[in-house]
Amino acid sequence: MNIKDSIRKINYKDYKLSKGWNDMTINLKNYMENENIDLFRVNEVKPHIFIWPEDSLQNKYQLQLLEKNKDSIFYKSVISSNNYGPVGIKLYNNIQLDRVAQVWSIYILVNKLIFNLQDENEIIFEFGGGTGQMADVLKDLNFQGKHIIYDLPLMVILQKYFIDKRNIKTKYILDDENNTLINGTNLLPCNQNISEEKIVNTNNINFIATYSLTETNLETHEKFAKYLPNFNRIIIIYWPQPVEDFDNIDNEKYINNIVKNMENTHKCYVDNNFGNGKIFCAIKNKIIQEHNKDFH
Repeated sequence: MNIKDSIRKINYKDYKLSKGWNDMTINLKNYMENENIDLFRVNEVKPHIFIWPEDSLQNKYQLQLLEKNKDSIFYKSVISSNNYGPVGIKLYNNIQLDRVAQVWSIYILVNKLIFNLQDENEIIFEFGGGTGQMADVLKDLNFQGKHIIYDLPLMVILQKYFIDKRNIKTKYILDDENNTLINGTNLLPCNQNISEEKIVNTNNINFIATYSLTETNLETHEKFAKYLPNFNRIIIIYWPQPVEDFDNIDNEKYINNIVKNMENTHKCYVDNNFGNGKIFCAIKNKIIQEHNKDFH
């Protein structure tokens, strides 16, 4: 299916988004239908998903920490590829910092939240897929479970374009089609409400969002606050202060309410994120208990 056909098939249902993301994607459909997607970075097309990480200080700090163990699977994944995505991406010491960000999320998931990459029953639900490079990282780390990218319809089409170039198995999850998840990367547009409600209530599901959740409109905030207690493990990097472009939502209060709502089911952590916002992590108490039992 080509880009125009995918847009016609997926983008027709209504969906809501914040002012900031509306502004950033207002010309995206026209570009995707009529221009060279491989020049997305060179032409500096909004949203600047390939530009934002290029000089990210937090990703440089993450890289410094990963470099301390150059024999680890995580550092090896960082350096295994530097050519994901469109042409023209600027490198830092011959490394794509966007890849560092994706590896770091999985590093936290495995080392802090007791996640087994080899468990084929595990599901990683990535809220906001950015460049889509998480799919390539998970393939490189030999993840045996299922990966879901949840994003705006046009964004999942863009992500699939670049993921497919890496010979990774992909599938759109759509309400009017068979929405059985594959062991690979499943792309769930945010306007597929029936599929969404089914998936977020799946067992063995884990949540990752890097700024994306707290850049949404209020309705999406509230909807996912209700979904989150079902997730086994949660990683959310966020801006605590209200941001005008993202509807002036008090994300500090939002995360604090989530923590309070899950205090009986999850162990929760909130910390600074390398001076660039905060990070919220949570893991279900029953997972900790089962893990501790295994080591007694």
